[in-house]
Amino acid sequence: MLLKNPCGMDRVMLFDVATKCYIATDTETVPTNIYEMCCDMLDLVADVSNIYTNPEAVYYYDSKSFSLVHLDNGTVILTKYICNNLILVCLLPESCLNDLG
Repeated sequence: MLLKNPCGMDRVMLFDVATKCYIATDTETVPTNIYEMCCDMLDLVADVSNIYTNPEAVYYYDSKSFSLVHLDNGTVILTKYICNNLILVCLLPESCLNDLG
């Protein structure tokens, strides 16, 4: 709630990258379709990172890892690596993106 409401986000989840399990979320339960979309986003980021990272790299994510995907329905999926294989996944309206800077 501390992050979700002030920023106008629809959904905020903390994912473990290895298991693709969300270990924290906002106060609402996560519908299956939202969970699956977030897992697909993590796969997308890993696949693209795999193309552009060093072949000997063990992890696809580091402290600079960040991604945005704009969906046709006006929603943005934002991912940000936090630490220890944890990624913050946020869903927010595209209009809020301009407000966040």
